[in-house]
Amino acid sequence: MWSSLARFATGCARAGLARAPSLAAPTRGLKTHRRRKLNRTSSHRLAMLRNMVTSLIKWERIRTTTPKAKTLRPYAERLITYAKKGDLHGMRLAARVVREQSALRKLFEVLGPRYAARRGGYTRILKLNEPRAGDKAPMSVIEFVDRDGELRVPKPPR
Repeated sequence: MWSSLARFATGCARAGLARAPSLAAPTRGLKTHRRRKLNRTSSHRLAMLRNMVTSLIKWERIRTTTPKAKTLRPYAERLITYAKKGDLHGMRLAARVVREQSALRKLFEVLGPRYAARRGGYTRILKLNEPRAGDKAPMSVIEFVDRDGELRVPKPPR
């Protein structure tokens, strides 16, 4: 019994190709460009991002390195989307990520209704001029838009 891969390779040989084209999965799949390793194991990275997104919800603005801020953004945006829906399923999905009950409550009672009319883009990353003193890592501030005391006024919608 021939597999479809073996038939394909035989067909390629008959067609005069030197070898069959590789059917391996591409090294960069769909949406994997967002995932940075950040020089950590997967469990450490996930724990760090959970802590960071909890702090972002709690304080609404945190200062971190630019690669960490860019990695954190999709997690925070997804949690706001769960909060906008406001159902029990979304709350349970958000509770898997958010570490504190107070932050989860704030997410669903304050941030969800605040962004109910907004279609996306709930966070803003502002790059800071001065790198970190110890290792010269590029620093950024990630914050929620449309809040009191924000660093930059949002642009009006088109």
